[in-house]
Amino acid sequence: MEAGRAALAREIPGWSDDLKARLIGFAAGYGFSRDELDDLEADPRVARVLHAAFAGSKNADAARKVQNALAAQQVQPASSVRARGAPPAGLDDRLSPEEWMRRRNAQTRKRA
Repeated sequence: MEAGRAALAREIPGWSDDLKARLIGFAAGYGFSRDELDDLEADPRVARVLHAAFAGSKNADAARKVQNALAAQQVQPASSVRARGAPPAGLDDRLSPEEWMRRRNAQTRKRA
């Protein structure tokens, strides 16, 4: 067991009881029981394969997130522009200065 722990510490960066627990939890998602994997140090080959699968799964998840983010940032087509209709009634900031003054003068003449 000690030789297996030493081999795992040498071959898998960051090997610890926490990483072992995460690998066991990852394998449980594929139907392995805790009893089957409780002594990973006895056969370091199993731990190496599990670690490779775990790392590959994390990389695939990260790649999927990047693809989703890129897809969300794709350029959207420009919205269609509607044809100009009749100018708005009354005073509006989109009117030319001359048209605005003409309409304003017409309003003040009606009131007077």
